[in-house]
Amino acid sequence: MNRAEQAVRVLKHGAADRPFIVIWEATQACPLACRHCRASARPWRDPDELSTGEAIELMGQVVEFGRPAPLFVITGGDPFTRDDLTTLVRSGSDLGLAVSVSPSGTPTLTRQALASLREAGARAISLSLDAAGSGKHDGNSTSTAPTANPTNWHPANPGPAPAAAPATPSTQHASAARL
Repeated sequence: MNRAEQAVRVLKHGAADRPFIVIWEATQACPLACRHCRASARPWRDPDELSTGEAIELMGQVVEFGRPAPLFVITGGDPFTRDDLTTLVRSGSDLGLAVSVSPSGTPTLTRQALASLREAGARAISLSLDAAGSGKHDGNSTSTAPTANPTNWHPANPGPAPAAAPATPSTQHASAARL
């Protein structure tokens, strides 16, 4: 079997019986405001988001669909705004889920962050690119994340980002490390 054939997942159950994939928007927090975002992104986390325990309970309910378990994608907003992201990935993996993460192209997307997801058991990472060139891509989103010194602000902190020149998404997108 070649690599392309291995990448295709064949359904081993009726799609009417249970889901093939579960996509969980774990947070609305994200310093970008992409036009296509279903999460109604904003710079801060909502206090009504699922807690770590509630999220693990949700993943347990997904496992109850049976084997093979649905693919479980953690997205948002930017899931890296959750301090418990690696815990969630590890817990889902330990429960038997094939966990994937779909982060935003923000300064939180680093090689170290991707490596920690891999170590926690993430099976895949997906990134959204909205156009082939930066001009069209950048026209699809705005940003509240400062570029001058991104270490002074983190999207998980409550409240708006400090006043600074907005970063353009093309400068924030990073290449994903191979998981």
